[in-house]
Amino acid sequence: MAVRYIRYSYLCIVFHMVPFLVSSSYPTPFQKIGKTVQTLYGTLRGLRREFPDKYSLRPIEAYLGLQYGVLKGDKLRLMPPKTPTEKFEFIKKFVEYEPVCPQRTLGHKHEIHEIVPHLVLSHIRRIIDNTTSQTEDCLRLNLYVPIQDWNDTRLMPVMIFVHGESYEIGTGNAYDGSVLASYGGVIVVTVNYRLGVFGFLSTGDANARGNYALLDLLAILSWIKDNIMAFGGDKERVTLFGHGHGAALVNIFLLSNMAKDETYFQRVILQSGSALSSWAVSVNPAMCARRLAINVNCTGNLDNSEQLLKCLRSKSVEELSEHVPLAPKYYSCFAPTLNLQAFSSLSIRELLKDKKTRFAKTPVIFGVTEDEAYSYLKEEEIHVGLSKERKSQIYRTFVQNNFRYQRQKILEILDHEYSAWDKVQDDMTRRNDVIDLLSDGLYVAPLIDMANEHSKHNDTYLYVFSHSTSSENYPKWVKGAHGDELPYIFGAPLVDGISPFPLEYSNAEKVLSENLMRFWTNFAKTGDPNLPEEDKTEIFPGRNRYTGVLWPKYNTDNRTYMKFGDDIGKGPSVHDYYRGREMALWLNLLPKINSLVEKRKMLDGDELDNASNLSTFDSSHRLINSFYEITPSTPTIHSFKPRLVDKPEVLTSDDTVKENQHQVEVSIDPLNMQKPTSTPRLDLDMESSIDHGRKQIITTSSVPLSIIVAVGCSLLFLNILIFAGVFYQRERLRKQRGDYCFEDGGDNGEERKLERKACKDPDAQETDSFMQLPELHEGKPKLANAGNHKLTPTPSGFKTVTKPQSSNQAVCTYSPLSTTSSSPMHNCPILNVSTLECPMPFTATSGCDNMNGPPGDDTLSKSEHGRPMPKTTQVILNNTITIV
Repeated sequence: MAVRYIRYSYLCIVFHMVPFLVSSSYPTPFQKIGKTVQTLYGTLRGLRREFPDKYSLRPIEAYLGLQYGVLKGDKLRLMPPKTPTEKFEFIKKFVEYEPVCPQRTLGHKHEIHEIVPHLVLSHIRRIIDNTTSQTEDCLRLNLYVPIQDWNDTRLMPVMIFVHGESYEIGTGNAYDGSVLASYGGVIVVTVNYRLGVFGFLSTGDANARGNYALLDLLAILSWIKDNIMAFGGDKERVTLFGHGHGAALVNIFLLSNMAKDETYFQRVILQSGSALSSWAVSVNPAMCARRLAINVNCTGNLDNSEQLLKCLRSKSVEELSEHVPLAPKYYSCFAPTLNLQAFSSLSIRELLKDKKTRFAKTPVIFGVTEDEAYSYLKEEEIHVGLSKERKSQIYRTFVQNNFRYQRQKILEILDHEYSAWDKVQDDMTRRNDVIDLLSDGLYVAPLIDMANEHSKHNDTYLYVFSHSTSSENYPKWVKGAHGDELPYIFGAPLVDGISPFPLEYSNAEKVLSENLMRFWTNFAKTGDPNLPEEDKTEIFPGRNRYTGVLWPKYNTDNRTYMKFGDDIGKGPSVHDYYRGREMALWLNLLPKINSLVEKRKMLDGDELDNASNLSTFDSSHRLINSFYEITPSTPTIHSFKPRLVDKPEVLTSDDTVKENQHQVEVSIDPLNMQKPTSTPRLDLDMESSIDHGRKQIITTSSVPLSIIVAVGCSLLFLNILIFAGVFYQRERLRKQRGDYCFEDGGDNGEERKLERKACKDPDAQETDSFMQLPELHEGKPKLANAGNHKLTPTPSGFKTVTKPQSSNQAVCTYSPLSTTSSSPMHNCPILNVSTLECPMPFTATSGCDNMNGPPGDDTLSKSEHGRPMPKTTQVILNNTITIV
């Protein structure tokens, strides 16, 4: 199990990595100490780099490891960064890269080698080589500044690159911006921002809102605004450009409230990533936090986010970075989270329609490569293809995890559309079909959907890159894997390789690189890729400009785009409707099918055939329902008391997700699709579009609920037993006391047995004695059972006292009295009494010696029934007779 966890943890990372060969060494420009620069923090000095003359590149100065935010070690873990306050008393050198932000290590390379294409793994290793030194206080940036002529005082545009290997690993230190800065005449900035748990963890409430990486991005822009002019930069021409997860991060930042200040940046380039991709935002922030807590033994605080956060802050960097839970396939766990504190809406779709966001006010270039999903296949599958069963597994998992309604119908449509009907269906064609489907579903369709929305508000440009570097030995059928455009944008071919790209390039590839850099830097300068301020460098005169080729704007009417690399000898070309049939499927047909029954409860038609058979899925342990199955160790009743998230983030009951007794916060946006579910355990009742509301849910557990039910049933059963015992004992005592009397039967002479309460005179006064004298009528007491009567059964320890009827005395029947000294009848008060002789001696001695009459008289007599009768003292008070 541990091995499988490690394998798929790293596979989750590398799915979005850029595939490139590792080079053991790169050409090193001549370096020497640079000039000093006066900043707000004092005087600093960088490193001067000069390229060999054959490259025709101007020298640059690099300032490495500049601090833009302070985290004070781990003191500000999972908190916003602070503005640097350090002042340099003397000149400080910034000539070396600083440690990067905490992230997981590669480890178990032999396991990853089996499931990741070699070219992808090569690039991962190259990135990892730049992350060996890590620290939590990692908010640093690197500046690459062209050295201008002595009489050139113009401010230079600024391009900030946001790396995006994944949300869990990567660093800006790995990307050398020297060539791009020198060739384009722009200041290139590469950055380090917090990753994984440290950059995105959210508990779903005010204790940890997440989005710390977005706050880091805001701190970067603030630092650039305050300091870039000291380096010759123009703070009014700042361009953010990101790749992969970095592009998605920039896109989400554009939609947030953090980007409202228009002075921070003016243009954006999004390469192979957008906020509409399923992996762009956290699948469920609260659940990810709970799973992490279980992994690092913080299970005692799952119900209390404040204590949970305190426990997580007490853990080491290694514990947190190495125990990140696996997200469902095609999703991210620790990633940006939509909340009402950072966004005006919980729906990406609603944010896209908001004309007040910076997204609507900023020109944007969007772009993809043709084979974005190349890294989603294993090395063996790249070369030998996919079987029919394997293709079915991948398709079923994709549909299960990305759609909510009518899954079987959607699966059949996708299988039909992504099958090569015009050629033989074999393992190779099935491999190509799978790459096309995953590329379109995870990258192309979300990005073009985003471009469609943006083109309604501002200038939009779209490109497609379709070339893989010849020296990397890609299969011939590969035309631009994820990230293949990066070495050309950073100018690696012009200097025979720079970090972290290949070393060898053809002349045509060098020309391709010049053209991409020209379009990118033109856009940074003017907002239009076709309008350069001035050409300063031309390494290959007459070949690199492709005069007459203009990059047209993109709109929903013509949908024109620029294609790079299709035929690098002929240069870029203009086309329209990129993958038009497929985009119509993804952006029009599938959303309609997925939303026709959005308010309907779960029906059989919404599930895949044979959905309970996990062997029919790819990575079945990463299905969406498996992610929500969570059973914390040693649960307690009170520790799982449900807590509501912040009131502004709680949505309606339609947005509630339940699995067993779990309720989870869902924050996903897969192509305007529904959150998937699985038949056996997860019952999701969502709207057809997850964009209609980010789910802010309660987190609970089913285990303590069963305990509560069991304890409650036990207490109920115990109460029933106690009640039965008390009732039985009461009845038994009543029988022993003989609580009944006899009623005259009338003419027939029969007696009827009644309970004592039934034969009691309602008009009689209540007293503290055990027997009452009935009211007198015509001077005589009312007699009970004046005729023949039977003696009641006398319990052990009691004696029956009966006075026979006579002409001079009233006849009374008495209840049995205890003869023990503890009886209340033996507590005799001192009263004026008259005595009544009884033929039987009174044996009680406690407290009765002061009574009138001869104490200790043992004279015996017999009743009319022949039984001995005790001598009795009669106390008459308030019409009451008491026998003591």
